[in-house]
Amino acid sequence: FYAASSHIFGRPDVVPQDESTPINPVTVYGITKASGLFLCREYRKTHKVFASVGILYNHESLLRGEQFVSRKIVEGAVRCRRDSSCRLTLGNLASIADWGYAPDYVDAMHRILSFKEPDDFVVATGEKHTVADFARIAFEACGLDWHHFVEERREIITRPANPFIGNPKKLVQRTGWKPSVDFPGMIKNLVRQAEEEHGN
Repeated sequence: FYAASSHIFGRPDVVPQDESTPINPVTVYGITKASGLFLCREYRKTHKVFASVGILYNHESLLRGEQFVSRKIVEGAVRCRRDSSCRLTLGNLASIADWGYAPDYVDAMHRILSFKEPDDFVVATGEKHTVADFARIAFEACGLDWHHFVEERREIITRPANPFIGNPKKLVQRTGWKPSVDFPGMIKNLVRQAEEEHGN
């Protein structure tokens, strides 16, 4: 199994993206992920290697570093619950993403490897949510109104946001995969885990 990324699509013209979306990476990270995908295709074709690819969209867990906005929001909400003087500064609250739960994506990986033939699969929820949506739900899970704690500073965003929203139709049809939790449920799980980690 090779873990590729939605970043292989660069700045896609279509939303959502699927396995037929043109691959046109615009970052070093995207280029490396696209190279790996092409190698898997070549080894499947030439050497009959069982090499499957998951084109992974955002998959969240507490293993994320705090440089990722999802982890930053969850940790910020937990801190603000402990200390009402805390504030959380975020960039563009209107930015959108396709956020999924990492344990569900691991389940998708297992299903992909268990499928009878190797292939490429988009692993995504197909849903778009804003940073504001994520913050609202995280703070609500802590019993707080996010408006009182979150400050927006768009100038801290240094790169353009790309509309990475995936279409998991092929994965669902061929493997029966579906997320075990919805978007609010994922965030509530992350908040609960963060609170347990901090001994709350």
